[in-house]
Amino acid sequence: DTSSFTAVDGADKNPDRVSLNRNRVNAQSLPGRRFDMNSERKGWIFIDTWYIIGPWSLPGGKEFEQPFPPETMVDLDATYSGKNHPVTKQPIELEWRFIQSESMRIKPPDEMSGSVYFAYTEVFSETVLDVVVAVASDDRAKLWINDLVVFQDVGLSGWQLDEGFRRVLLKPGYNTLLVRLENGPAVTNFSVLMCPFDA
Repeated sequence: DTSSFTAVDGADKNPDRVSLNRNRVNAQSLPGRRFDMNSERKGWIFIDTWYIIGPWSLPGGKEFEQPFPPETMVDLDATYSGKNHPVTKQPIELEWRFIQSESMRIKPPDEMSGSVYFAYTEVFSETVLDVVVAVASDDRAKLWINDLVVFQDVGLSGWQLDEGFRRVLLKPGYNTLLVRLENGPAVTNFSVLMCPFDA
């Protein structure tokens, strides 16, 4: 239901009006999923490694209202019936697929309009760490970190590096990230970048 992507207020995506020097971040950010205190690398990392599943059919009504199985439990061995294939008209059998990208923009496999995808990964931090998280998506995205919703983007929008920001405290050890990506018409992709607040 692409009408649900229009006439929405996106003012809460970036309430502090944070902006990035896109050229510098594009040039200097590095792929990764680990924060080591003794590392010489400082600044932004883009999360490059994910498990992705989808597509499910985009439900009508309010965004993110209908839950899907990964929101209850992430089981990387599970399979599900997804959206009907455009040619065979049969449900697509869905399984988690491993994706490692050299680009900060992550594109789900089997990309289709009017679809829902999920992406899961873990980020390691040696200590408690105060980080800024930059989330961008085409079109809508919802991000959980350690099972808490920290970001939600509504509306029809193209990918923009500095679309939305949150300040989050990572715990020592592994921190789980789950993204729900909802695509209206045409293409879809997302990115999650992190930077220690002190950097």
